Amino acid sequence: MKSRLPLSALSCVQSHIDRVEGPSAAYVAMVHVPKAWAVTILATLLLLHLFVPVNGASQYTTQVPWSTAPSGRSYHTATVVPSTPFMLVFGGRAVDGTALGDSWVYDILAQSWEKVSWSTGPYARYQHAAAAYGSQVIISGGRNATKYYTDAWRCSLMSGNSCTRLSGLEIPQSIFGHSLLLTKTGVVQVFGQQQDGTKLRSPRILPKYTTEAAVSSMTFSNLIETSLVPDRRAFSACAVFDSPMTILCFGGVDGTGQVLGDAWEFKPVSGGLQNEWEWSVLTAASKAPTPRYAAVSTAADNTLVLQGGVGSDVSTFLILPYL
Repeated sequence: MKSRLPLSALSCVQSHIDRVEGPSAAYVAMVHVPKAWAVTILATLLLLHLFVPVNGASQYTTQVPWSTAPSGRSYHTATVVPSTPFMLVFGGRAVDGTALGDSWVYDILAQSWEKVSWSTGPYARYQHAAAAYGSQVIISGGRNATKYYTDAWRCSLMSGNSCTRLSGLEIPQSIFGHSLLLTKTGVVQVFGQQQDGTKLRSPRILPKYTTEAAVSSMTFSNLIETSLVPDRRAFSACAVFDSPMTILCFGGVDGTGQVLGDAWEFKPVSGGLQNEWEWSVLTAASKAPTPRYAAVSTAADNTLVLQGGVGSDVSTFLILPYL
């Protein structure tokens, strides 16, 4: 295990990957898969870029086209199901602005797509959030052109392609532009925006469950913030590091519409009470990424990989050394 630097020595340093041709798009979905970083770019066309370390360097390979594949979209989710080679892509906004409600599974090993049909399932939406939860995927919130959602669903690819609405996870106010993050202790929800424009921080956790039957009765619990906190925001790029367990978030847009360029870590308080977590702001040593929102990120070994978004200078693929 790599040793952790003291907080004062941590940095959020931007380093460009020189001479690498890669994707340039905002509102994409990025996920981490074994031995590669799979970046799903679904904008005006479908591209799947695999970002792979090769002999100490890095390069892109592009898998396109397929005879069967989802249509181009943005503001969708792409979630790798643990212990399987499958990535579930759900929803998003079509090029013409229409909300999509279709689900697709990408088989990482076979490099093929298959459309999934649910007997019941989430309604068409974009700007929602999703996270793996055991062998299932939790999908929550989001919006379309006329409706904002408060609902939550769990979808399984392992038991007859089924989706179940979870009444215990529904919230009084709609939410979109938020993050759902799988950690060792459960799924953490953080940040987001309500229909009236109110920005949120409101971290909550859905604890790990012991049996499949227990899922239907699970509810989110509020996390207790014990320290300095970041501004409320939406569309922040967040990712999870396992050792030690830490959530790292970059950027977003605040309640005044200002595009943010700060980085924060969020982790359980060492020796603290259950559900006590603390925020710490990270200061960049040099070349910090420019402010942006709706970027995507993933944790890969000891780095946060950040790409795209809305702001300035967002086409560069960035690596932020972290641990």
